[in-house]
Amino acid sequence: MLRSLADRNGVKAVSKAGLILAISGHERAASWSTIGSVVAGVAASGDGEMFVLALDVDDGDTSRLITVAETERIWPELTTMLSVGLPAIGPFEHWGAALADKPCVVTLYERPAPAATS
Repeated sequence: MLRSLADRNGVKAVSKAGLILAISGHERAASWSTIGSVVAGVAASGDGEMFVLALDVDDGDTSRLITVAETERIWPELTTMLSVGLPAIGPFEHWGAALADKPCVVTLYERPAPAATS
């Protein structure tokens, strides 16, 4: 059975504190520290190609993969705030231009592993 767009998991809002996610019909806050990785790519669409982001978000004992396409309303705000919340990610103008020149998949951010303790 197909889910309606209203039931789809995704990013509803973005702020300096993090993301508001819609998961299974409920809203949840996700601070920037819960983002494990961010991957960007170019995907085929009916009209050609479009940018897509995949965010790996820690959700308690599980991890969720949230995808956002450039056709979604949240795209401009998300791509602007990514470099604010996760400074290791450069501005969209940089990585977006690189992807437009040579479509591929690139890891924009990967949370550093915790330091080993002895």
